[in-house]
Amino acid sequence: YPWDWSPDEGLYLDYGRRVLEAPGSLYPRRAVPFPSAYGPLVPVLLAPLVRLSHPLEAARVLALAWTAAGVAAIAALLRRSPSPAWAATGVALYLAPFDLSFWHVLVRVDGPMIALWLWAAVPLLPRALERGKDALSAGRLAAGTLLLLAAVLVKPTAVLHGAPLVLGWFLVDRRSAWRLVGAMTAAGLAALGALQLAPGGGF
Repeated sequence: YPWDWSPDEGLYLDYGRRVLEAPGSLYPRRAVPFPSAYGPLVPVLLAPLVRLSHPLEAARVLALAWTAAGVAAIAALLRRSPSPAWAATGVALYLAPFDLSFWHVLVRVDGPMIALWLWAAVPLLPRALERGKDALSAGRLAAGTLLLLAAVLVKPTAVLHGAPLVLGWFLVDRRSAWRLVGAMTAAGLAALGALQLAPGGGF
């Protein structure tokens, strides 16, 4: 395993343990070690692995899976291009930093957040940023909302990454833009309310 060891990996596995044993300790006002600063989705994904005899190795296999999911999303996005070379170049650029950086493949929130954000772009990207060139169907709106919300539930800064996917629709179709803003707002408030209730208000 060529990348630097990251102490965060053990902490993320501990968050997965808390999902099983003490979910209220994920987002309390005080905790030792410190409470999670991120969303609950990665701890939930890791929870089934913490009971295994080698949870870290299993979690790194999961990290490779979300890296592959990011590659698949790029391939899906770039299939729109008439040139297969563009798709191959996009995938190569996504994978190029892996000989220098561990951020995607270690057990961290960055990899799944980026993969989910890229998959949200598959239904949400309009065909062109020109008025009247596209409109969001109900299926695309629902899929994009759920995927973008999932990215935010991995790492809250996905709100910033996902903003262009939402706001760009104001240049294309205002009705679609307002429907998407409404769906994202309703889904986000519902998720926030549930997360406030689950740990007793710590989130």
